[in-house]
Amino acid sequence: MDVKEYRDLVLKNLNKRSGFLKKLCDWLQTVCYILNRYAAPHLQLAAERVDKQNILLIAEQKNVIDLQKKLIEKKDEELKSVQTTVQTEMK
Repeated sequence: MDVKEYRDLVLKNLNKRSGFLKKLCDWLQTVCYILNRYAAPHLQLAAERVDKQNILLIAEQKNVIDLQKKLIEKKDEELKSVQTTVQTEMK
């Protein structure tokens, strides 16, 4: 078959009429087993971590928004105070 590793999976080797199709199916079954057994749980954990990080990020963004609102309110109060002082001085 001339196929000993994945780099040997080229068209000329795939077109041979030997028992390659059965061997390829065996390999595919092994790859699917490995992905299901090892990769899928890690991907699930990674997805859960991303979800947790997104929840934390959203909470922090809400905190930033609240602080920005408070800052705007404080600046508005300061501006009104300056306006009052200027109006008083003008009279």
